[in-house]
Amino acid sequence: MTEERRYGINWVDLIIKVILLILFVLLICWLFPMPKLDTFYDKVFNDNIQTMKNAARNYYTVDRLPDTIGETKTMSLKQLIDSKIILEFSDKDGKACDTANSYVQVTKTLDSEYALKVQLTCGDESDYIIDTIGCNGTCLLSEVNDAKNTSTKNVSDDEDSDYDVKLGSKGSYPSYTTGGSKNYYYYPLGGSGTSTTTIIKYPSSNTTNNNTTNNNTTNNSGSGNSGNSGSSHSSTNKTKYYQQARIVKNYGSWVKGYKTGSNIQNKSERINYYYYTYYTNTNNRTQTNEYRTTTYITPNEFYYGYGYNYEIQLTNIPSSVNSVSLVSNRYFNTSDYQAYLNNRDVNLYMSGNNMLSNSSIRNATQFSNASLKSGQFTYSISNPYKSSGVWRVRVTIQLRSNATIPSFYDSYLNKNVYFVPLYFQVRYNTNSSSTKTVIDSEANAYKYNYTSKRYAYSDTINYYRYINQYVDYSNTKWSTSRYLDGYQFTGNTKYM
Repeated sequence: MTEERRYGINWVDLIIKVILLILFVLLICWLFPMPKLDTFYDKVFNDNIQTMKNAARNYYTVDRLPDTIGETKTMSLKQLIDSKIILEFSDKDGKACDTANSYVQVTKTLDSEYALKVQLTCGDESDYIIDTIGCNGTCLLSEVNDAKNTSTKNVSDDEDSDYDVKLGSKGSYPSYTTGGSKNYYYYPLGGSGTSTTTIIKYPSSNTTNNNTTNNNTTNNSGSGNSGNSGSSHSSTNKTKYYQQARIVKNYGSWVKGYKTGSNIQNKSERINYYYYTYYTNTNNRTQTNEYRTTTYITPNEFYYGYGYNYEIQLTNIPSSVNSVSLVSNRYFNTSDYQAYLNNRDVNLYMSGNNMLSNSSIRNATQFSNASLKSGQFTYSISNPYKSSGVWRVRVTIQLRSNATIPSFYDSYLNKNVYFVPLYFQVRYNTNSSSTKTVIDSEANAYKYNYTSKRYAYSDTINYYRYINQYVDYSNTKWSTSRYLDGYQFTGNTKYM
């Protein structure tokens, strides 16, 4: 008995171990959840746009920068890649970004300063960043010396101490150079050994009445409020004004379709289409016309033995013709579905049931999938006959089997339908002018010297266009508001 218990299965211990294993797995899942991929996707987009920015800063050296204030130079992502400035990169899904609508754009805003805009569009993501290019590898210090509108500040020996922290230690100041009647000193931001933006100052002992201190405008070099005098900041009776630069939007041409993005504008128009019938001159010859037409039935009508007939008016056969004969007829083949949609009952009219205005079908594949084929119905087409001056044919349809195909939900008819399409040709002799009927929008009516016009159908057309936006730093104004619609704050302020 003891030996049997020794080698038997201890079910209690086994169940306890299974429960402990499950609890251990749940604890691991709680402590180490699945990583969030949104952060990774954002990093991919940010890395790509930073790559474009760094490439632009390296590319736009002195000889490539805009020459005059307000001038802009642009390079698309395709140009950057084709010029081997950067390597082609991909978005978060591993797909190539939009090389035509992604670009870098440099605008000269001051004598020694440029605004760099980097626009990147990858799939459904589109955004841009704006950076400022100063004297940091893209322009030479000697060019700043010659700048006519460089912002300056009179600095005495005592006043220099105020720049120790903001602009670096005095030991990092380069020697001054002489320009006109002033001795200019160069102070690099960030302390000794820095390669960042440089500010120009000169001692008050070398200034004249024509070189007064600019106490109203805040220096935009990133050195805090060093461009404002202390009296401006301590004055409680003066109002603070902000310099605003105009935001300029350039609109592209409207293109059919629909797209989304921060730089894309969409619109839609409801267009009416009409039948235009007009006379055309023909010689004495035998004329053969082809026609494609379709009717529809509902799922409740699709059963063996169901039948119906209808009449078609052949509107492009002149009433002066004396004889017309039916020469061929068949079921639709593969190419007929798109051909029918391209013309939509041109040159014929279905008495009492015009499919063109009554159906919303617009896709050839959907049309074919929901259409009856040769094994599902039979038909007969009568010889053409003239009635009230119009040539016509009579069509009879007889169903042979139940539905084995998907129906199409027609939003115009508000119900599911099956299509019953047919193709046929007629032939006649003509020795006089004949008429032709086309379908076109009302805006194109001037193209036809038509004798009759009647409504065909309406359709909604979507359009989109790109908006290229940049800041025009040459078009500025002062405002008491830091945020002004249609403008962007430049960073400069003054007190008045």
